[in-house]
Amino acid sequence: MNRLSLIRPLAYFTFASCFALALQAKSTTDSLAVVPTPSELSEGGFISDWIYIEGVSTPKGKRRVEKSFHEEPLTSQELWDSLVGGAATINGESYKWNAVSIEGSVIDFNEYLDGSEGNIYTYAVAVIDSVEARDATFGVDFAGSIKLWLNGEFVHEHWTPGGGDEDLVSISLKQGSNQLIAKIAGATGWELSIGSLSVEEANLKFADAMEAMSIEALDKLLAQGLDINAKNSQGYTGLQIARLAGLNLRPTQLVERGAEPNLELPNSVASISSIFEGGVDLDSAGLAYLIAKDGEIISKGGLGKADIENDVPITTQTTFRIGSVTKQFTATAILLLQERGLLSVEDPLSKYIPDFPKGDEVTLRQLLNHTSGIHSYTSRPDFRKKAPTYVAPHDLVEEIKGYDYDFEPGTAWMYNNSGFFILGYLVEIVSGQPLADFWRGNLFTPLGMKNTGAYHNSVEYENEALGYSKIEGKVKLAMDWDMSRAGGAGNIYSTVEDLFLWNEAFHNGKVLSVESYRDATTPALLSNGEKADASGRHYGFGLMLSDLRGSQMIQHGGGLHGFRAMLSRLPQENITYATLSNSGPSNLKLRRDPFSQIGAMMIGLDPMEESVGSSGESSDISFEDYVGEYSHNSSILTVGQEDRQLFLQHQGSVIKNEYVHGFGDAFRHPKSSNEIVFERDESGKVTGLTHVRISGTFTQSRIEPIEAVEVDPAAFERLVGDYKLNEQLTITIRVEEGKLLAQATGQNSFQLFPLSDVEYKAKVANIRMVFNPVDDGSIESLTLHQGGGTIIAPKL
Repeated sequence: MNRLSLIRPLAYFTFASCFALALQAKSTTDSLAVVPTPSELSEGGFISDWIYIEGVSTPKGKRRVEKSFHEEPLTSQELWDSLVGGAATINGESYKWNAVSIEGSVIDFNEYLDGSEGNIYTYAVAVIDSVEARDATFGVDFAGSIKLWLNGEFVHEHWTPGGGDEDLVSISLKQGSNQLIAKIAGATGWELSIGSLSVEEANLKFADAMEAMSIEALDKLLAQGLDINAKNSQGYTGLQIARLAGLNLRPTQLVERGAEPNLELPNSVASISSIFEGGVDLDSAGLAYLIAKDGEIISKGGLGKADIENDVPITTQTTFRIGSVTKQFTATAILLLQERGLLSVEDPLSKYIPDFPKGDEVTLRQLLNHTSGIHSYTSRPDFRKKAPTYVAPHDLVEEIKGYDYDFEPGTAWMYNNSGFFILGYLVEIVSGQPLADFWRGNLFTPLGMKNTGAYHNSVEYENEALGYSKIEGKVKLAMDWDMSRAGGAGNIYSTVEDLFLWNEAFHNGKVLSVESYRDATTPALLSNGEKADASGRHYGFGLMLSDLRGSQMIQHGGGLHGFRAMLSRLPQENITYATLSNSGPSNLKLRRDPFSQIGAMMIGLDPMEESVGSSGESSDISFEDYVGEYSHNSSILTVGQEDRQLFLQHQGSVIKNEYVHGFGDAFRHPKSSNEIVFERDESGKVTGLTHVRISGTFTQSRIEPIEAVEVDPAAFERLVGDYKLNEQLTITIRVEEGKLLAQATGQNSFQLFPLSDVEYKAKVANIRMVFNPVDDGSIESLTLHQGGGTIIAPKL
């Protein structure tokens, strides 16, 4: 699901005159005028009559979609004039206005936007009749991105790429007809529901919503009479939810507005089931979940259908394919063989597969922690076509041998299914038995995991969940992998109850020795001695390593067509979390990441410090300290300042996000709960910034200015061309307006700054490129240095 950016508010227009114009045109001409049917919206009622245009196609790519939604293609007059003609002309294309009346509360535009592909947006219009002028709280539940205007005035926006949500909007209705216009967009969902809530309903949703809404929206709802200490369906107040999410400024803002900081937290165990229940359609694909602490299951359950057609419910005994959660079982098998003296994780791959390219340079350790550089077979363009067909392990390993490396072994980190498929193959070579048999005899049977095994498509399993995908708004049976192609990378099936048995044994010393367990849960090191950056976290052996509100977290997810899995552990608190879903891409609608929410609930809250005063501003703060460029992966964030306000703009985006000062080095976004905190070194110099969001945190490092040398732009011409990084990835070098630009396949372009006539540096992702000439001065290749990794790319 896609959420799109701010667009300019439409100029004020009078609906009565437009309505009259439409009627006049209909009676005097052969017009196809579409006239809105008014809805009488009392408390608890929903808008059921809409007029909408067919979906407007936009260019693919997040930033381009964002821009096209941000830039208004029609004025308000043009939009409403088009109602009279029955069609709107946008970018030279005609889009017909259509009327629809729905039963119930939700309009699913998937049913009406036939033939639309990719990321699109639409306009929808409704008319609300009100007997008297009144203030109302509207619930706006949507699957994509949305903006709303009431009587020509902008009243609400919600843009974020993560998908839809349910918002509260303060609405002031006038007596008589009120016109509502919505601009909505959705990549994977187009459901929309807008209704007027009772005070009780609004307060229940208010607690959930106040952590993320703008201060302006928060204050409007408080002025309308909503309770800042209202509790959600789990019994948590908005302040408690914001604190559990790890936010810093929002709790202070809520306390300043009367939120009670010392209310007792509700019983977390009683709250867990309701967290899942609110996000699962019980008549569709769903999930099983299990939460345990100190070895005792404290909550478990199944929601939705394992088999929709045959109405089979999901239970905690339902088996699901667990995808990459399998990797920790493959890693454990390798470590058990090491403990028995049959191999070493420091062995080169060539010891077991002598003819493997660069096999002398790749170690089993590098396969275990994704630093081998071997290209992942699931990233191949033809993989989806091959996935439903059987493959023998030896044959797939032979295929993998033919791939180019993504980087030199040990120099970088990249998630890699090839490495774990090879490891599963090595278990068979070294142990002399099929991988499935080794797992069963050494792990599953001894631990009592009776409903776990290697999946075989030819076998009929009891209590098996079928895999479903939500595509273009419809839940359908997903593509069925032949699980021979998953191997040691992901072909195990299991239940949440069996995964609980596994987690308790694995993390309590009942599977591996202390030394082996420590090795499996230690962050991977690159050949230069630095910890590998695993997309902002660390990686062990088939395990992702990070933290949750200061507590160590060991986890791994899994994903196949039709299935999603997560198995997590908080070792300090002895908490196990397991969820298995038969929906991928997902049809689940969970407001927050359940594990982060449940984990934080069970960790609890530290005493709240006294309010620091987020509305004040220190006059001695130098905003110039923050101005500059910051890098995260391949993206650049530019921070500027004007009149003691910061503006953040992402590379390629047309939007400048304003942030206002909170306290110290912390700033907040005025229209959401997003925060940024700048980091300083011991000398006080700003070295980076941390984004604090409900969805988690991530850090961007400050980009130091590049001391470029003068190079005649004419010298750039010999560098121009395409360079092959691997079989799927080419980097194109070109010159535009005297600047040397580089662009990898499917990625944004970036500028290269000369350190010499053949050596260049980019601001993004710490990239350095050295162009390699031959005797006649022409360029035969480039050497890419990035994140400690090195790739030589021949010129095509």
